[in-house]
Amino acid sequence: GGWNLTTSESGMTFEDTASPTVLCLDCRPTFTASLGRSMQHGVFSYQNDLGQRGALWLSMPDTALRKDSPKWIRVTPSRTSDLSDAFDFSAHLASLGVVCTGQLLGVSNAESRRSCPPSLADRWRSWVKRKLSTDKSGLVLGMFAGDKKSVHHDVQRALRQLGLSHLLAVSGYHVSLVSLAFFFLLQGQHRLMRMGSVLGVAAVWVFVAATGWSISAIRAAVMASLGWWFLVRGRSLNTWGLLGAAGCVVAVVEPKSPLQLGAQLSFAATAALIALRGRHLAFRVPLCAQWATLPWSIHDFQTFPLLFNPANLLAAFAVWVLACCVAGAGLGVEWF
Repeated sequence: GGWNLTTSESGMTFEDTASPTVLCLDCRPTFTASLGRSMQHGVFSYQNDLGQRGALWLSMPDTALRKDSPKWIRVTPSRTSDLSDAFDFSAHLASLGVVCTGQLLGVSNAESRRSCPPSLADRWRSWVKRKLSTDKSGLVLGMFAGDKKSVHHDVQRALRQLGLSHLLAVSGYHVSLVSLAFFFLLQGQHRLMRMGSVLGVAAVWVFVAATGWSISAIRAAVMASLGWWFLVRGRSLNTWGLLGAAGCVVAVVEPKSPLQLGAQLSFAATAALIALRGRHLAFRVPLCAQWATLPWSIHDFQTFPLLFNPANLLAAFAVWVLACCVAGAGLGVEWF
């Protein structure tokens, strides 16, 4: 991870200047574009004709995003956010390796390269939206396709007030929904049945790829895969070792992940759940996870939702019901 960080930062970024600079850049989104939005906001990776690379925050229309030609961008250093803001957006961008913002001026007249085929995430989101077109809230797209921007702002605000925002971030919660049925096969004594549980591991990684390779999902998938390997070989699980191995993999995939808020929340909540012992765990899990992430909630968001425990207890059941409905609808069962 340290080597990866050194090579990616050494001589690969533009010098920071105090004034805007107009550049012709090859910009690529680091995220899967949200469906049904005319403007796409997020972090873009860029490369100029000298081969210099970096990342910038940019808003780009769908029409320009679909073109593979270089773009003319006005590049400006990131500004310090307003001290009255509850969330320090500039610090968040810095943790992602973004030191400048961009404004799209136009698309270059250079000859376009052959367009890349749609990614698995694009195809998955399109399929989910087509199958569940009656969902006007966008909740299904947010929870099961990683498209949080498609969730209606009123729904996002309600989830945030209830302490349920984590349901929109694809993580171990969602990975368990995908893999749990397959991992029940590990309880069988028949060797062929136990080996068949590898389908659960494959399903997990396909789901992670289809939802955009978020850090929390990669962490959960690594832990699930290593846990399956130890269980199928009859070895005892060292859950702290699994978490440490997942941390190493995440650091190699994204060297700046230790600085990112999402990764910090994911690992802190998981560590708290691993340490949880005693009875009535189903009732204590949301409480434990919320207390573990409380320092971030107060410091970064300046909020503490009072209804988080009862809301999460109800959500644990509601999400399973919703997942069954989505699966049934996907299989073409009209009742679902």
